[in-house]
Amino acid sequence: MLYKSILLIDDDLDDAEILFEAVKSLEEKIICRIVTSPVLALEELKSGQNLPELIFLDLNMPIMSGPEFLQQLKKEAALEHIPVIVYSSHTIEIMQKLTQQFDKVRCISKPNDYKELVCVLQDIL
Repeated sequence: MLYKSILLIDDDLDDAEILFEAVKSLEEKIICRIVTSPVLALEELKSGQNLPELIFLDLNMPIMSGPEFLQQLKKEAALEHIPVIVYSSHTIEIMQKLTQQFDKVRCISKPNDYKELVCVLQDIL
């Protein structure tokens, strides 16, 4: 496994918990945190404590969208190096168009079933 710590940012707690469980099914030792507010996640990241090695970011969230979060994240020199995986029910093409200006961003579609999600995560992790 490449990553030891992951931050999941998704306002849909059910989706976040499914992703969390899928990550843990592949590697129990990964520290995986869920934050349902991108605003709160950004504040925590800016504090510099417990920085994750990878961020999973939902694209569609209220108050601050995924692209807005990325814009703020990439402005911070201490955070811009963290790779981000944007995941959404949108097509890959739409996600790539919305995130094309950001470095170290990969896009994946939210799989329809758990086994497919585990396979996608296995390739990433």
